[in-house]
Amino acid sequence: MSLLRRKLVTHYDNLKVASNAPDVVIRAAYRVLVQQNHPDKFPDRAVAEHRIKIINKAYEVLSDPGRRKEHDEWIAAQSAHAARIEAKASVGEPNKNRAGVKASLHKTTGQLTWRSRLEGWGRRAERIALGIALVLLVWLLCVDTQIIPRL
Repeated sequence: MSLLRRKLVTHYDNLKVASNAPDVVIRAAYRVLVQQNHPDKFPDRAVAEHRIKIINKAYEVLSDPGRRKEHDEWIAAQSAHAARIEAKASVGEPNKNRAGVKASLHKTTGQLTWRSRLEGWGRRAERIALGIALVLLVWLLCVDTQIIPRL
């Protein structure tokens, strides 16, 4: 698995069942997980409540055939999208400076971002240009007010 591709967490993963699991297996997995993570039995109540919300949402989606089909289509679309991104990123060698562009994953969203290796130079160039413009402006003001004689 590539560094650019992260595991997609689905409702199937939340219930710890296979994507082709029948309704009976999904129902049984739901009941077992609810018993294991019940807030009265689990030491950390806040964590247990959060887990129960995730488990309930997963069961709600997977127990309804229409919503389960939509979820399966969403998984297929996300997998295809990740494969396209990985294919684009793998063109050429990733460690070489290919046109000064580097692919990386965003820390919080996990989305692929493209970053120029010269990104910092853009800000420096703006500061230098602003400094030069400021010096020229001051010089022109001083020349017009006769503080500095004309050359």
